[in-house]
Amino acid sequence: MPKRLSILLAPERRSRNSVPRRQESVLACALLAIVILGPGLLAAGQPTPGPEPASRVRIEAHPLPPISLHHLQTLTDNTGIHEFARGTVPWHENGYCAEDVARALSAVTLYEQVTGKEDGRSIARVYLSYLTRSTREDGQIWNRVDKMTASGDSYGRVLYGLGYAASFHPDPAISKQAGQLFERLLPGYEQKLGDYPIARACAIQGLAAYLGKHQSAAVRGAVIKCAEANLAAFQQHSSPLWKWFGDSMTYDTGRLPVALLLAFQVTGDARFRQAGLDSLDFLLATCLPREGIQLSLVGNKGWYKKGGAPARFDQQPIDAASIVEACVLAWRITGEAKYSQRARAAFGWFLGDNVKQSAIYDPVSGGCHDGLTASGPNANQGAESTIMYVIARCAIEEMVKAEAK
Repeated sequence: MPKRLSILLAPERRSRNSVPRRQESVLACALLAIVILGPGLLAAGQPTPGPEPASRVRIEAHPLPPISLHHLQTLTDNTGIHEFARGTVPWHENGYCAEDVARALSAVTLYEQVTGKEDGRSIARVYLSYLTRSTREDGQIWNRVDKMTASGDSYGRVLYGLGYAASFHPDPAISKQAGQLFERLLPGYEQKLGDYPIARACAIQGLAAYLGKHQSAAVRGAVIKCAEANLAAFQQHSSPLWKWFGDSMTYDTGRLPVALLLAFQVTGDARFRQAGLDSLDFLLATCLPREGIQLSLVGNKGWYKKGGAPARFDQQPIDAASIVEACVLAWRITGEAKYSQRARAAFGWFLGDNVKQSAIYDPVSGGCHDGLTASGPNANQGAESTIMYVIARCAIEEMVKAEAK
């Protein structure tokens, strides 16, 4: 690891007889300019050396924390994972929702894959039991039991969690049960998802994961159908200055490029690869335009409308995590170092490399703050934010291990 350079503002002492006061002022201004504008001013006509690569600086400044399920375990009881928390304490009165339970299942599956540790199996069984009880005879699933069915992106996220566990959970009993639930919920997927690119993107992630272990023409066909619809949305709304799936950029932004890149992996269709990379590059140009600056996410107080400017706050962990996932996947597909660098920079957002210089991940609780507001981190550490942090942390770990091979 290269040593960090430092500038020492300690000029040697001179007598007033040797340097007139006005010259002292000039020297002081020059030294200040050197500090602010860089050492390139020291030699007129000489190019300023480029900055040290941002990813290397950030790794030194923010060592990767150990991968922990501690806060997920805190939020989980014998029924499921609590959707919200007050601070770090589960908000029992608000209850549970199926989409968070399913995403928590994917997080603990990925955790065991990456770490080899089995301490997440007990809560994985809780999550599966919750999803089983929430599945109705008509093939629908309650997002909130007896109150609201999972539709749109909620249903897509349920498919994501179940499809991932069905193929990749190391416990055969867990993977088998997840696969059975996935197959019960799949029929009628088009109507359940609705005409929403983000819902289809979430579903594609589960569908593609399911195909990692299972041969299914129906599931492969569903990947193609969802990807074609998202590609059509991308082509309809894109222009030279706007490479996106609609006229506004909202939440879970990295999920849309991820889905098309996964569709490329399933089908080999170069159209999905190109649109996936084009949309990811546009997203990165919006949130992380060049190496050496901080990730600044599109805020939920106004979002980013075509022809306008991105809202700055509130920034949400789900966006940082999905950008990490998208960059890691793009790196695996293309081998381009810019994507691994951007993945590291995006993950740095959790550790304090953000516009508020505030840590979003809490190493004491193992949880993640629910967002970054204009006044700093949201004090609460609910399910979605912590789940997405764990997924992002595991994605970075997988990339680091692959780079070391």
